[in-house]
Amino acid sequence: MGIHWTSLTERFPDEEQCLASFIAWQAAEVISNVKPANLVNIFDRELACGRNIHALWQKYKATVFAAGEIRALELKQKNNSLLILIYHQEALAKVLQKHVVKATLGKLGYRYDNSIEALAQLKERMQGADFPHEVGFFLGYPIKDVLGFMGLCNLPHVGNGPWKMYGKREASMATWKEHLAARKSVLDTLCSNVNPLFLLQKNPPVSNVRNSPQLNHNSPESCFLSAMG
Repeated sequence: MGIHWTSLTERFPDEEQCLASFIAWQAAEVISNVKPANLVNIFDRELACGRNIHALWQKYKATVFAAGEIRALELKQKNNSLLILIYHQEALAKVLQKHVVKATLGKLGYRYDNSIEALAQLKERMQGADFPHEVGFFLGYPIKDVLGFMGLCNLPHVGNGPWKMYGKREASMATWKEHLAARKSVLDTLCSNVNPLFLLQKNPPVSNVRNSPQLNHNSPESCFLSAMG
């Protein structure tokens, strides 16, 4: 999808809603409950609309996730960008308790009883010079692909997408297609004039959100055309 997120954030004059629309788009798969987490870079620079998402994040990060299962963890500040992890609490907890995941992370030195402890150790490793590729587990990439990329299993490299795929390509492609469908669904929802804070704070099924009270903006059709431009 040839879409730039600024075509969405510019639709929301309220600062907190602007930030929420950015997060909802960047973490669409998470709020749709098809991925446990997404990495999001927030750059400290002024946009054409005059806003600075980094500044909005510092101002509203304590309230933008006021309710629901979606949370954020600041992982690393580097130069003019802040790397954060947007995650679904319950979904991430389930992934991190999978036997293969916990055993592999254990071999890498992780010791945890819950996701909060695991996240704290991930954040610590993010401060080092070497990127912790085990983050793929946290992001919900297929386990075989994470193991293959890390050289922990003998599977052939069969393709690339948002991540490198190993072993059976069809299984990985099915996951990717599910992610793309979730992203389109969130885009459609944002274009239907729904308050993006509702997506983050209530975290209902995205298909149900479009029945919530709408904001007074342009039509969904014009939003979609603008986003595709």
